[in-house]
Amino acid sequence: MDITADTPELAYKSALAIMDCHGEYSQNVFASMVLDNINGPTINTTPNGASSRSRILTLSAPIGGALMIVLLVMMSIQADTVQTPEGAKHQVDGKLLTTVYHERKNRTLRSLMNRKKSSLLITDPTISFYYTETIHQLRVFIERAHEKQGRQVFVVTSCNENEGKSTIAANIALSLSQKHRRVLLLDADLRKPAQNLVFEHPVEHGRDFGTLMTRGFTDQSLKDAVVHLEHCNLSVLFAESVRRQKAETFSPDSFRPILEALRKQYSYIIVDTPPLGIFAAIWLVEYAKRGSKLVKVVRITTETLQGIPSIVYGLFGMLFFVMQLKWGYSLIAGAFTLAIMVLPVIMRTTEEALLAVPDSYREGSFGLGAGKLRTVFTIVLPSAMPGILSGVILATGRIVGETAALIYTASTVAAVPASVFSSTRTLATHMYLLSNEGLHINETYGTAVVLLILVLLINSLSSFIAGRLAKK
Repeated sequence: MDITADTPELAYKSALAIMDCHGEYSQNVFASMVLDNINGPTINTTPNGASSRSRILTLSAPIGGALMIVLLVMMSIQADTVQTPEGAKHQVDGKLLTTVYHERKNRTLRSLMNRKKSSLLITDPTISFYYTETIHQLRVFIERAHEKQGRQVFVVTSCNENEGKSTIAANIALSLSQKHRRVLLLDADLRKPAQNLVFEHPVEHGRDFGTLMTRGFTDQSLKDAVVHLEHCNLSVLFAESVRRQKAETFSPDSFRPILEALRKQYSYIIVDTPPLGIFAAIWLVEYAKRGSKLVKVVRITTETLQGIPSIVYGLFGMLFFVMQLKWGYSLIAGAFTLAIMVLPVIMRTTEEALLAVPDSYREGSFGLGAGKLRTVFTIVLPSAMPGILSGVILATGRIVGETAALIYTASTVAAVPASVFSSTRTLATHMYLLSNEGLHINETYGTAVVLLILVLLINSLSSFIAGRLAKK
């Protein structure tokens, strides 16, 4: 019996059907049947055409770029930033007064053609009612602080640039001026003053806040510098940008005389200040008082963290990153755990490197007129950079050979991670697991050699960079 069909399965089912219907014939078939596997199914493991390989190579670059973009987007989404009012209540160490949502500007066709930027002020009738009422809500908090606590000066600042603090400060001042007479808006951002752009008002040279700070002031010169905007019943003290070297010489005591003079003339003073920022190690050495109790507490804490076993860091990472933040056993959970582990080492070595810089360097910089911040970044940090990089090398050598902390956070999956939220294993973990199995000794030694070469390359590169910086 010969059966021809499109597939082997159809031929087999056809043979069974014939034998079921013709019993006598099937008896003879079964009596003399011999099953012989002539050919098994084969699956191609190579591309059918030569063009497939080149097509894969051509598509690998855009696919890799797309994966990198997705990775960056996921990391930015998971970053510890304030994205919602509920997140601000849990992440910001302060009281949330209100939430100012994004307000889209109503641009006309003529303004789009002229590329003219317009300010987002509550005096504009096209501004939404919700945005205006949010600003008025901030005004109520300021009025309450003024009436109950006698506050006159209110500072508006931000963490970074271009976050809209100048616009918020201007709108708060406008809201106060609608109910009160003596309201002043002070543009104290001497590096990037923006209130003249917000109100589209030119700054008269010599009659601005920067000039009053650098050259001194009298009651008459202060009065002449203040501009009164009749259309909104608001007084504004505009500012021109001051050179960075000069701005860094100002201290909190430099602003006190002019603020005391303004307190006598105005009930509400809204101050638009520059963004804030600080570095822990630089603050400990350059800004905090040497020998203060806070510095001692921070140093004792960092020294204590250096002595904690790595498995304790791993358990902390598993409880916090893996379970509390619900990242799972992933690459990013292991990375954050290692970052916390090496932070005390880097911080302590950085502090010692900064302390090793002679005080004569700082005194010479101050004698030439440089400010505190300029001295730190142009004199102190370059001189301490070899010591700082030495601390980075020590920290890198510790985390490269780390296994205990990563077993509890990044898992031990022998696979290349598809994303930062995938499980994986490092070379040190891989070597540890292979040695425990005892079945792949050669692979264990090979992994150790690769790990040793990587550490040597990282240390050599860091030493080379440190040497170049030392020569400069």
